[in-house]
Amino acid sequence: MISDEANFKKRLASSDTCNIYMLFGKEAFLTKTYTERILKKYLQETDQELKEFNFLKLSEFRIDRLCEAVEALPVFAPFKVVLLADIDYDKLDSDTVKAFCTMIGQVPDTTILIISNVIVELDSSKAKPKKIIAAVEKEGVAVKFDYLSPAKIAQMIIKKSAKRQVNISKSEALYLTEMTLRDLTLIGREMDKLCDYAGKGGTITKSDIDALVTKRLDTGIFELSAAIIEKNTAKAFNKLNELSLQGHQPVVILSALGMTFADYYRIILGTKKGFSTADIIRDFAYPANRAWAVSKSMNVANVLGLAKVRTALKALNSADKKLKSSPVDSEVALQNVIVELIGVL
Repeated sequence: MISDEANFKKRLASSDTCNIYMLFGKEAFLTKTYTERILKKYLQETDQELKEFNFLKLSEFRIDRLCEAVEALPVFAPFKVVLLADIDYDKLDSDTVKAFCTMIGQVPDTTILIISNVIVELDSSKAKPKKIIAAVEKEGVAVKFDYLSPAKIAQMIIKKSAKRQVNISKSEALYLTEMTLRDLTLIGREMDKLCDYAGKGGTITKSDIDALVTKRLDTGIFELSAAIIEKNTAKAFNKLNELSLQGHQPVVILSALGMTFADYYRIILGTKKGFSTADIIRDFAYPANRAWAVSKSMNVANVLGLAKVRTALKALNSADKKLKSSPVDSEVALQNVIVELIGVL
């Protein structure tokens, strides 16, 4: 059974031991955090040389090397720890997956095998990863870390700021969650910056967040599209400048802008057929951390209307072709299409 994060946290903190752990999911920060906690639990030697003897990290999958590592005995310690990091299991051949599953059922009591995917995403719906997860569940514990809810992340932000003796309201914590697309790694960095700025006993405000937080591309693009739709040229070019200063290339900005208007197109078609926000999110398979884009786009899309969104998509597609097929100045081309969009919407 795939354990949830809350139950897994309690189990890991207890004295119970487990020989096989498998950690994966959309939330890379939690996957990394709990991988480190497992290592800390089982690698308790104070002698650094002993730790090195009893720990092996493998980032390339070779079944013979893995079997050898798993079967090795610990040196003056209760456990040998083997970390299998960021393997794309869907690319393994069927015989290797079968051998791996057999090996999982034979891990000795003196070995802790950690299968962790922080960088390389593991798709648990595919056949090969599914077989491996099933094998792990028989012998140990598999944990899938999905995105936390905005309310849960806001609570974490409030607790983190309280530890720094800095105040932040729930509404501001939720705003920060939205701005960072629920990216816990980014939130951690931005909270350190905001707490340093507010100072001990200070308060983090919305204006502080707007001024200091590095916005995710999706968030910045949504704000750019909103300025275009408002026909606010100055605001649109300010948003474009922000994105450029953050290092986003014109072709990337243009592509993301096209995706945003494609969102508007889907929403209009969906609402015309009587679909709710939840229906559209589900039917178009929006990831959990982008559901906010649909919710915020509902009113905007329906005010625009289908004809204007089609015109915008044609203009964006034409600009994209120019950028990729002719020697034009990419920044000028992007600025031109923004002026064109403001004129036709």
